[in-house]
Amino acid sequence: MASNVNAMPEPMLVEFASMMFLYCVSPQDHDLTKLAADFAAQHQMNMKPLKKTIQHVFELINQAIQLSYPASEFVQHLTRAGMEMAPAKILGIKWEACRPVLLQRVHQVMLATHQLVNLTWKLGITAATNQVPEHGAIFVQLSFELDTGAPTTATESIELSVENFYRFLANMEALQAHMLFLQR
Repeated sequence: MASNVNAMPEPMLVEFASMMFLYCVSPQDHDLTKLAADFAAQHQMNMKPLKKTIQHVFELINQAIQLSYPASEFVQHLTRAGMEMAPAKILGIKWEACRPVLLQRVHQVMLATHQLVNLTWKLGITAATNQVPEHGAIFVQLSFELDTGAPTTATESIELSVENFYRFLANMEALQAHMLFLQR
């Protein structure tokens, strides 16, 4: 897929790199499907090869994040994957600008070694206490059963207001849409 990036004219490549790193830095704020569709429409591209190119570049960025590459090694990483030096340098410039944020996010996020086994939820109504002055507020309790690689599973629970629960559901639906987009 590096050949698709190599074929892009420089202004288009700069826009592509900006789109990729914009999404990488804050995926929760951007709809990848819309970003890709807008890019494809603007440049009269077929979505299927663009999706493959996006997947390939995401894989390269993911590997670079895992290995904490500085900009020079990131450029070498791209050229080893078949990208020409000029496009690799353009992506390297964007990588250098976004690298601190991407690496910081990696340290803030739980590693993918935990696999979700089961998710249960319960509705509850609060009783008045010294910490919760109102009684009758509705909340949702989510319990996550996680496979941590140990012989037993771990259970984590959180309580959310109904409003925050709906935000959580919206974020999960958006994540599912992004994953489906990348699978097609």
